[in-house]
Amino acid sequence: MTQKSNKATAANSRPKSGLEFLKRLAKQQNKYLRRSVFFGLLATLSMIMQWLSLAHMADQFIMHQATLTAVWPALSLFTIGTLLRPLFIKFKNNLAHTASWQARQQVRQQILQDWRQRSPLSQHQHSPAAAATQWVEEVEAMDGYFSNYWPQQMLAALSPLLIIIPVFWLNWICGVLLLISAPLIPIFMILVGLGAENINQKYFVMRQRLAGHFLDRVKHLSTIKLFNAQQYEADDIALKSDNYRKVIMRTLKVAFLSSTVLEFFTTVAIASVAIYIGFSLFGALTWGPSASLTLFSGFAILLLAPEFFQPLRNLSQYYHDRATALAACNNLLEALNTDKPINELAADSSHSDIEYISHAATLEVKNLSFGYEQPLQRNINFSLQRGEILSLSGPSGSGKSSLLHTLAGYLPALEGHIRIPVDDISQAKVAFLPQQAWLMGDSVLNNIRLFRPNIEQAELDKLLQTVDMLEDIKQRSLGLNSQLDEDGLSFSGGQAQRIALLRLMLAPTPVILLDEPTASLDQHNRQRVITQLQALAKNGILIIATHDQDIINMAHQHLLLSPQTSHSPEPSYE
Repeated sequence: MTQKSNKATAANSRPKSGLEFLKRLAKQQNKYLRRSVFFGLLATLSMIMQWLSLAHMADQFIMHQATLTAVWPALSLFTIGTLLRPLFIKFKNNLAHTASWQARQQVRQQILQDWRQRSPLSQHQHSPAAAATQWVEEVEAMDGYFSNYWPQQMLAALSPLLIIIPVFWLNWICGVLLLISAPLIPIFMILVGLGAENINQKYFVMRQRLAGHFLDRVKHLSTIKLFNAQQYEADDIALKSDNYRKVIMRTLKVAFLSSTVLEFFTTVAIASVAIYIGFSLFGALTWGPSASLTLFSGFAILLLAPEFFQPLRNLSQYYHDRATALAACNNLLEALNTDKPINELAADSSHSDIEYISHAATLEVKNLSFGYEQPLQRNINFSLQRGEILSLSGPSGSGKSSLLHTLAGYLPALEGHIRIPVDDISQAKVAFLPQQAWLMGDSVLNNIRLFRPNIEQAELDKLLQTVDMLEDIKQRSLGLNSQLDEDGLSFSGGQAQRIALLRLMLAPTPVILLDEPTASLDQHNRQRVITQLQALAKNGILIIATHDQDIINMAHQHLLLSPQTSHSPEPSYE
């Protein structure tokens, strides 16, 4: 009950929209973001002090012919404000960038954790290029939201309030004019921004698809050349690239339109204030507080009026950063929520259950049916003790690999019950070695000790001798530091397979699943791998999908899967 309630709580805690996701990230970086806003407000106060002191000096020099000595306090304030303003802006930007960096690192950790929890089956359904785009470009698209938009949305509300106070003190009509025109900017910003969000969403989807499309063509260049389809594929990529260009241009059009609208209203508002001040100083306007306007008050208001609109103009500019980040988050959430984690797959089926029994010695499968929507096989039953091997055979498409995926928890069973022995519930439960072992592009040593980083050299040499790899490694000039190409292409198939099996020996689990471990190997390497499998089986349970008769002969049990038809017979056991 507790486990189910925890899963329900985790599911409910997942953000339901990109906006909610961004708000959660911003809340977690609240300390840095609010400090950034604080220094932004200090920069505004420095600017107010700077322009008021400048207006005072101009009034004293022009209207009262004051000497430099008489205005030294105002000159000191102007100098202090001029120096402090860029300093506070630098602090503001540094804090915002720190919050942005930490938020992006957190998102990348979440993506990485999600990838680790996903079934390998679901990973193969997504383009590596799309995943790379998510990891790099879509996460980077959030930078503008935290470093620019979030602090600016607070400053757009607070900074104009600080500026309007001295404007009202100098002339309340100018203050009213500024307050009337101010709401027009965010209204038009929202109206234009709504369309920008939709365009940005389409922009990210197209970029992902184009990246995957291009990578697929690069990977299969030899096939394209064999079919003499180079020109066709080049034209296809050119067409998709042109469509992508059109989406980018539509985004730029919206950006230019919003900027034009905002500049227009800002210019009109500032011009109306300038006209009122000019006519009042000439004596053409006599109503209201116009008679009290002086060079100091008029000049100060004209200096502060553009600064009053500047936070709103910056917000309108950064609003596109918000639209970009929102589109990226929506895209990320869609990808993160598409597939369920491995440990939740079996729990979603109302007819299946995988039970992990600590310190048990028997693996039991009862009345198991598995497949994709429709069963590939029904009524699978077997029981294995530690030290036993089960071989799976059958024609291609009969479900050998799918049965292994079901036992590993990658594929939810349709019916039945599975009891798997484990040494510790919190540790790895099942080891799975696919037909083509995954080896990273690194040294042999780092590949071997992937799951045991602190292994002693003596133990490592002994294991290498066990799998008959020690001499092969010593014959290489760099020994264990020899570099493996991705997927082990710099080694023979047998050597790569034995390296992968060696990793299983370093981090053994009670149950080990293997898919065609001797496929495509020569007789010598095949016998080496079989010997190693016999060593692995001494302390665990091996389930091997194979066509190799030698493996079938050495297995304690043999399960022959029938061909998949509309009325498939039940599997036979030997």
